[in-house]
Amino acid sequence: MNANDLLASSYRAVVVSEDDDNDLPDGIATGLYIGVAGTLKITGADDVVVAFPNVVAGHLNVKAKRVWSTDTAATGIMDRFGRNTTI
Repeated sequence: MNANDLLASSYRAVVVSEDDDNDLPDGIATGLYIGVAGTLKITGADDVVVAFPNVVAGHLNVKAKRVWSTDTAATGIMDRFGRNTTI
């Protein structure tokens, strides 16, 4: 496996569905991409619930196991690295 293969296998984009009742289906997101700015409410890998006000569009380095529908106004949310089940 060369460096390009390794890079391609570790970087992928997965659309995130906001859900108040269920964690992300494939485990912990290791980073999120925000398409449209707004408030983002998550449950972190440490089970702490936090709402980030006024998150700008772009990359957010955060480990999240749930993205809440309630209190989330940001849209176009994607897991920019794929899934990781460890903290």
